[in-house]
Amino acid sequence: MQVVPDQTYTLTDGLQLTISRTPKDPDRTTATEDYRYELSCLDSTGQATTLNLVWTGTAERLDSPLHRGGQEATRLQIRVPEGSGLARVRIRVADRSVAVMLPDPTVTRTIESILQGDRTDSQEVLGTVRSVPELAFACGQFLSVEQTVTVLQAVANADRYAASRLHSTRYAIIRGALTIPVGFTLQTASQLEALVDGLDNIGEIGAVELVPALADVMAAVHQTVDETETMLESLGYDRTDLEQREDGLWFACYLAHLVCTKGVYAAEGYAMERRYHLTGQYARRKRDAKQAAFDDRGRVWRRLLCAAARQHTSDEFAYVLANALYWTGRTTMTDSWMETVLFEGAERAAEDVGVEALAERARYNHASTVGHAHRSNNNYRLALTQFERAKAIASATDSLHEWLPIYNAAIVDADAALEASNHERAVELLGDAIDHVLTYDIPTDRCNEIVHHLAGQQQEARAMTSRSQDDVDRAAALSEAQAHYEASGLSRSRERVTRKLANATSDHSPERDDPPDAEQSSDTSTQPSTGQSSDASAASDLPASGTESETTSGSTPSTTESHAEPIRDHTPMAPNATDEDAFVEPPELQDRLTQPDESAVGGSDLMTSPDDRDAPENHRHPDDFDHDSDTTH
Repeated sequence: MQVVPDQTYTLTDGLQLTISRTPKDPDRTTATEDYRYELSCLDSTGQATTLNLVWTGTAERLDSPLHRGGQEATRLQIRVPEGSGLARVRIRVADRSVAVMLPDPTVTRTIESILQGDRTDSQEVLGTVRSVPELAFACGQFLSVEQTVTVLQAVANADRYAASRLHSTRYAIIRGALTIPVGFTLQTASQLEALVDGLDNIGEIGAVELVPALADVMAAVHQTVDETETMLESLGYDRTDLEQREDGLWFACYLAHLVCTKGVYAAEGYAMERRYHLTGQYARRKRDAKQAAFDDRGRVWRRLLCAAARQHTSDEFAYVLANALYWTGRTTMTDSWMETVLFEGAERAAEDVGVEALAERARYNHASTVGHAHRSNNNYRLALTQFERAKAIASATDSLHEWLPIYNAAIVDADAALEASNHERAVELLGDAIDHVLTYDIPTDRCNEIVHHLAGQQQEARAMTSRSQDDVDRAAALSEAQAHYEASGLSRSRERVTRKLANATSDHSPERDDPPDAEQSSDTSTQPSTGQSSDASAASDLPASGTESETTSGSTPSTTESHAEPIRDHTPMAPNATDEDAFVEPPELQDRLTQPDESAVGGSDLMTSPDDRDAPENHRHPDDFDHDSDTTH
């Protein structure tokens, strides 16, 4: 089975870039096996276009200097010797920089072996790449979607670290395949859905869904709705069909993007053209939406959008839209950037109609969501900026909990210290966080969960400080961490510590119980100058990570990283919902997304649910919505 590049890609302005493997020159002898590649490009008229070689990495240029005119040529010949792994070659054509990954013989044989059913090479292939996303993009360049998924599933099954990293970047991989021009490119809806379904079937990495994948690209990459419409048309999607999937989830996301790019008026005009759920009894349906169970709120508010746009005032539409977007963001739990555009759209719509209480909740959730996205990908500085923003929003109101972003910021601080191998500092930070959290009036059960979580992380960090000195002390610290995680119900963290205990006397265990330094886990290292992790640099044709200025301004950030599970603040009940069965709580505290490196303290992306059904805030709507159009029938 051939798994080497021999493909043509369409760039901008009709340029066609061709990558092919050429026969080995019999007159050229080398000590090891190598592969030869040729890169060429034609313009829209079929004429050869000059290529400029920018970087060859571990590869070597073969064509003669007499014919190449410096670094430029119409054909570039590249040699990739055995042991090069995935050679990353960067060229420039027509003022566009393009990265190409060229596999050496070892990588090719290993991947062929995996595709033929031999999974023993799954660990070996990880040693040939800098990061898991790089493996995905490299395979996607010269394999079918189904074959690429087969390789990713093999490495996820073989290596917990790879599975965790794939979990964190799965939506970013789809985003890249929908946006980069060369390599792993998706051209049709069937290809996209094959990738979504394939990744979703990899049990170790979490759910993957179509609408969040499309909304992720829209939120993180597209600056205008025209770009989104172009993407959908190029894939072959019918917008009307897509808008009715999953009870109008895409419809809500698209309206949110319209609000963020063109304003509420544009969203109203678009909704007015649609005829979804025009079933009458608007006033009753609106009351039902206000009193809906938590899990249903996004869906029932979305069903009012077209009726509000077609039959009522602009203020009424903005009011319904703000609710639909906010509750959709609150009741979806994806790892894509979908929620960011929903919360930003909700904030703007609420501000437009003057419902500041809802606007501040949307603003708070947007900051927390973006913060978790950066934290999950080790962009600590950007994460801290967002949690500080959430804290400032909460401190200005009595309806939001200031301790939540403080708690999250403490986890980020500790993660950053561990990333720098400053384990003692992490222990200190986590101890201070426990003291700080205890100064707040937090319901007892929730407070216990949080304190046990932080104490478990502190003991894991302490185990790192003692490992090189005393295995007994290390085992004792891990045992304490295990007990804390058990007490807080954090099963994944408990299992991680159990694995560490099993290897407590091993210097280099297969569980990757090593400090997350650059040599041992390069794809978790950060690049402070850009705010990107090295996963981003491994696929630098992806849209660049959001800068600090972008993410602090409240605009939707552009990022190569994936969206982590957002934190959930306390969810008030509807004002007239007295039947306890009418309110379905979101999931309890859990640690579904842990640090990808087994040595990390495992700062989970936590969700919180209502602390106490008897608490006053759980028996009212998040805002009063006392605007004139609220009496509409």
